[in-house]
Amino acid sequence: VHDKFVIERRFKQGPARVFAAFANEEGKARWFSGPNESWEMVDRHFDFRVGGTEHLEGKWQSGTVTRFDCSYHDIVPDRRIVYA
Repeated sequence: VHDKFVIERRFKQGPARVFAAFANEEGKARWFSGPNESWEMVDRHFDFRVGGTEHLEGKWQSGTVTRFDCSYHDIVPDRRIVYA
């Protein structure tokens, strides 16, 4: 069974700064992971555009592998990013 949900968040920073953090690979990497000695990146693909995709895969010291995959459906600069 598949469904959808919406996450709406409010940040102290202005929309342009938050958007910029999500709109480029380096900014997004800092936003979500930062330095972490317990996790090692295995693979990354970042294509931030409508119709583009993102893939991030990493391995924890325990051996567990985690993966994030999404497709970008709607991007309105400094206002909205819709991905699934």
